[in-house]
Amino acid sequence: MTKKQMITAIQLQEAQAFLKLKELEAEYGAHDPLTKTARTTFSAVYGLMESLGIKTDFKLPETQRAIDLITFKIKYGRVPELPGYRFVPVQ
Repeated sequence: MTKKQMITAIQLQEAQAFLKLKELEAEYGAHDPLTKTARTTFSAVYGLMESLGIKTDFKLPETQRAIDLITFKIKYGRVPELPGYRFVPVQ
């Protein structure tokens, strides 16, 4: 595995963890045990990225979905109920 492949893999893990966190926050709230676990997972991956100087890849679909959730909630004060949009936790 090349350095670039390792960075890409770490960025993908971070994007998936961030999306899962935002989906669980939207579905169950910030204080639910599942959300707290997801926050811990995201924080660990993000901390690794910071320590290695790796930046978030905002072009990844998982990152875009998470940003869409955040934006929708800020704009409308609720979780989206869009056709074809389901909260599917990333595994």
